[in-house]
Amino acid sequence: MTNHREVSAGDSARSTSVFNQAKVLAHLQDVVNDMELQRQQGTLSDDEFQRRLSRIFERDRRAAKREGAKP
Repeated sequence: MTNHREVSAGDSARSTSVFNQAKVLAHLQDVVNDMELQRQQGTLSDDEFQRRLSRIFERDRRAAKREGAKP
C-alpha cells in the first residue's frame, strides 16, 4: 500500500493557475515543498512550477507502473 499525504501546492494569492491541492506521494513531499518555497520567493515561475510538478508525477507514475509489472 502506498503512503499518501495531502500537500498544499499553490496557495499563493498571486496565482490561481497552479494546483491548489495535490495528492503527493510521501517520498515526493520534500521536493514539492522545496519547489513551492522557490515559487513563493519568486525564484521559480508559476509555469515552471507546473511543468516540474507534471514531470515529477509522470516519472513517479511510470516508476509505479514498472514496479507493478514485476513478478
